[in-house]
Amino acid sequence: MNYPETSIVKTSAGTFQLKVTNMKDRNTGQIIHYNINIGGRKNKCIQLNIPSQENIIKYGKLIWVLRGDDCAIDVQIKDKFTQHSLLLGFTIARNINPSLQGVYLDDDSTFNCKLPNGHIQKVSMREFHIAFHKCSWYEYYFDAKLTYGQEDYESLKKNFYDPSKKPADFYFLNEELHEVLNPIYQSTRTWDDFFQKIKEKYGEKRCAMVYPWLTNALHFIFESKGYYENTKWMIDFAENELKNKTPLISFTHMENRGGGRGKKTWKNYHYEYYREYHGRDIPMIQSLKYKAFVDSNNKK
Repeated sequence: MNYPETSIVKTSAGTFQLKVTNMKDRNTGQIIHYNINIGGRKNKCIQLNIPSQENIIKYGKLIWVLRGDDCAIDVQIKDKFTQHSLLLGFTIARNINPSLQGVYLDDDSTFNCKLPNGHIQKVSMREFHIAFHKCSWYEYYFDAKLTYGQEDYESLKKNFYDPSKKPADFYFLNEELHEVLNPIYQSTRTWDDFFQKIKEKYGEKRCAMVYPWLTNALHFIFESKGYYENTKWMIDFAENELKNKTPLISFTHMENRGGGRGKKTWKNYHYEYYREYHGRDIPMIQSLKYKAFVDSNNKK
């Protein structure tokens, strides 16, 4: 289907602004690929670049994903809103090019983590999610796979559950933090047990508790192979059909027509067819007051 350059898309989760830019060959004038942007009135929070249906390339590229309430004109459902927005992007991409087989992406996303000194630190969403869920965010929600080394990656993840892969002693890079966490570390058999105990005890503050030493722990778990650092992933739509990881979602499309506004609706639409410390600021980390931080956590 052909989309105007700008239009409005409404789903069960909210209303979005959609922009589709046709990228043409300067010599032939033929469309070779499309840029798809989905977001609010100002922010473009989902961006995809996909080939035209006539192009021999059958995989697109997920350029970026941003999160926030300003990523839509209005938000009706906040639970898993980012996942929904991305599924909308995939649905529109496959609507434009039904032969599209999937997308490549660079998983270098971060989130803000508040440290005991009040400093806001960017933390790797990929590393954090692997530690607590044994998979990246894109793996968990969209069954993404590494573009290389997937089998080795899956094999090494078993080390989370292997007591022999958890060292007898581990230093947490901060004396107070070591004093707080070491008893938990010594009382657990596996890395997975340890991370789950941290999750249970510290909840939303767990990012501050793991930030100083997380990459070093993953270095041990993945036997210095570095697969947890790999940012190159792929989401395959065909492979996901049976798993229902990238379903096509219903949406209403509104576009301008000669000064007025018309409406088209599609419902239930579907197709036929090791850096040891990883750049950590060690002096800052060692100065953090974790005992007071933990006490404030326990009082809540």
